Amino acid sequence: MLTIGEFARLAGVSVRMLRHYDALGLLPPAEVDRFSGYRRYRPGQLPRAHQLVALKELGFTLEQVGELLDQTAPDQVRGLLETRKRELADQIGRDTGRLAEVERRLRLIEGDSQMQFTLTSLPEIRLAQLTGEVTEQPEIAGVIGPLFERLVAAYDGRLPGRSVAWYAGDGDRLRLAAAVEEHGEAPPGVETETLPAVARAVVTTYRGPISGIGDAWQALGAHLAEHGHQPAGICREIYHVIHLDGAHDEVIELQQPVA
Repeated sequence: MLTIGEFARLAGVSVRMLRHYDALGLLPPAEVDRFSGYRRYRPGQLPRAHQLVALKELGFTLEQVGELLDQTAPDQVRGLLETRKRELADQIGRDTGRLAEVERRLRLIEGDSQMQFTLTSLPEIRLAQLTGEVTEQPEIAGVIGPLFERLVAAYDGRLPGRSVAWYAGDGDRLRLAAAVEEHGEAPPGVETETLPAVARAVVTTYRGPISGIGDAWQALGAHLAEHGHQPAGICREIYHVIHLDGAHDEVIELQQPVA
């Protein structure tokens, strides 16, 4: 027989935890001295102790650990383990995403961007477009994408020029447009608009998946703040190369007018 201290050392747990497991009925001692109250364990109880500790470290609650230890049907044990496996995989995915976001924010704070920024002028541009509006920045992707789909459909599946998107603040809302450089008469249901020439704008070119366009704008915003530029006017995205299939990099010019 082993004393509680000896058993705790071999099981890799504290004496306090052994008493706690005993109170929960998960790992009662083999015998308890009725006069001294000393607990003693059999060496044969070590496998259960090791299983208990391993399951707890995997993240199972003590209630779940008790079920696992007492299950006799392998399928039930396997089901719990498979569930925990999926939970851990999901957690790793979420944590990996959070880590990438923290690293991206650090790069923005430190000004460590691979993008090159140029202060230049912008020409007047005449567009055929469909417009919409959002109240929050995360809503943009859910609006601009369908607008472009409708625009392409209006041109029978093929736009006649470069695609353009523009964004303009309007009180507490953000107006936006999916557009194409106009070459001739716009089809029914598609309006026309001319964006005026701009004397000063910060321009950069983003190369990467379309999902990273928001990060590119944030990097541009960090550059504006660092160099004391004040955004002013309608910002534009000029799509030089666009695939939208996730397998190829897009080439998108970001244009932010400044005061």
